[in-house]
Amino acid sequence: MRPALLGSQQIQSEAMYTLAVVWHFWIAVVLAAGAIFAVIALLLGYFAQVSRTRYPKK
Repeated sequence: MRPALLGSQQIQSEAMYTLAVVWHFWIAVVLAAGAIFAVIALLLGYFAQVSRTRYPKK
């Protein structure tokens, strides 16, 4: 069991918890945006490759 926190230790612990929650929120936003970008880039690359073989340059 953890010993009870005293005064400023409790405030620091609460502040760190709040920062951890905020940090996890923003890292989730960054990871989700990166995943969406990766899927869009993959689809665009696929369609570019398929159309290149279907309609070759003359």
